[in-house]
This record gives sequence, C-alpha cells and structure tokens, in this order.
Amino acid sequence: MTIAIGFLTGNAAILCADSQEVVSDYAKTTTQKIRTTTFFNNWRLGIAGSGDDTTFMDTFENELQMALGKFHEFDYSKIVETIKIKLLNFHKMHIWPIPKDERPSFELLIVLQGIKPQGSRALLYTHKTAVLPVHYRSIGVGSYLADYLSSKLDVSGNRIESLVYNSSTEEMERFGVFLIQQIKSAIHGCDGETLVATFRGDGTMKWMLGEEVHEIESWFTAFHSNAVPLLRLVSHAEVSDEEFRESLQQFNADMNLLRARQARERVSYNKRFDEFLKAQAKVRKKPKSKQS
Repeated sequence: MTIAIGFLTGNAAILCADSQEVVSDYAKTTTQKIRTTTFFNNWRLGIAGSGDDTTFMDTFENELQMALGKFHEFDYSKIVETIKIKLLNFHKMHIWPIPKDERPSFELLIVLQGIKPQGSRALLYTHKTAVLPVHYRSIGVGSYLADYLSSKLDVSGNRIESLVYNSSTEEMERFGVFLIQQIKSAIHGCDGETLVATFRGDGTMKWMLGEEVHEIESWFTAFHSNAVPLLRLVSHAEVSDEEFRESLQQFNADMNLLRARQARERVSYNKRFDEFLKAQAKVRKKPKSKQS
C-alpha cells in the first residue's frame, strides 16, 4: 500500500511518499517509492505510483523510461504526448485483455523538470489512460484523509491548488511531511520513513534528509500535544475566564519554545543544504580535457 502526494508551487514540484510496502497483508518491506531518472543531464523525470498490483505499475514505469530515453532535450509537449500514447498502448496490451472485474489499476504522479534550460517543471497525474496537469494531488490508500486535511489548510475556502501554487516550496515540503505523518498514524499499510523529493525551478533536485523529516514531524507533534488542552477548554464552556487565560498563556509560552527550536534547526538545515548544493555542483561540473 502507498500514500503519495504531489505539490506544484511557484518555483518547484514536490513528491512525498511513505516507504513501507506490505506484501500479502503480512510481510512488510521498505521500498523506494519515489524514483528519479536524469536524461542526458538536460531534464529529469520523477515518478511515484500507487496500484493494486505493483507488477503492472513497475512494468509501465520501465517501459515509459525507455520510451522517453529518445528525448535528449527537454520538450514538454512531446514528452507529455509520449506519456499519453504509452499509457494508452499499455492498457490496450496489458490491462484491457483481463476480465473487467479482475483488471488491475494504478495511478501515477509524474514530475517533469528542465535542467538545461532551467525554469521548467510540471506535475502530472495519471488515472487509467488520462494524463492531467495538476498543482496538488494525493494517490493511494489514505488519499481521502490527505485531501480532507489539505482542505482545512485555508479557512477562506479557496481551492487547495491555488493555495499550494502561491505558497513557498519550504512550506509545502513541511506540509507534505505533516500529511504523510498523519496518514501513517491512521491508515494500516502506510508506514516507514517519509520520502520527500523536491525538483526546483533552477534545475536542482534534492532529497529531504531523514533527520530533517524527523525534526519537522516533532514540530507538528509538539503543536498537537499543546493544542489539545485548548480544544478541551473550548468544549468546556463553563471553565472560568482565569483558567482559560492561563491555558492561553501556557500555549503561547510553549509555541515560543517551539519557534526557538525551529530557529536552531533552521540554521542547521541551511548549512546542510548549502553543503548539498556545493557537492551537486561539483558532481555536475565537467572535468577539463588534458592537453597532450
């Protein structure tokens, strides 16, 4: 079972997923549910999928990567058209010949990112033979819970897609961690480390480190544990004003401590990210040819 979530912000595409796979409802394994491929150092593909038979999904992904290998340059229109054709042909050959009540199904979140030139990125959602550009989408078991929690992110009632696009990349990375955390705690079959891959508009791609994921999870855990007493006070309308004010003051103090933690951890994260960018630039730098 899988939960995967995709966001498209103003300057990045983000994929989030759990990492546990349950085999035959009793065996648990850890698997890489977000897969990336770089083509000729000019563009990058990221995929996260969910389906009731991973064999078909994995087969399609392998065939899609081979079909896309002909594109040396990043051509969004041609790449998307190839995905559509490949998806349709795959269903004709492998899915539709199976009796209707036995047909497997799968959904994919696909990120396309331009490396040279920079600035291009897209998030696609596939369902059966349909391919749809999206700004937010969740797939897999527990997606209904992800969508419900996402709908509560903006009390003004705006569409989640608009909110995501106008939010910072860092905010959506952390919100993705929160959503996966909530689903892992509530839905059987979703567990393991949370995976977060960010495809930035400048052509770089990074994985969120496990240490950073755990830090962010601890922020939301702390917020929840400190907010529960306030929820109980709201339910208990007969509580005295003095007791209510004391609880608010305690909550404010706890949140100030949390903010101090975030500031310290942010400094540490920025240092690690700078080191990552330097290492990535070093790897991508072509060595100078030797003169004879």
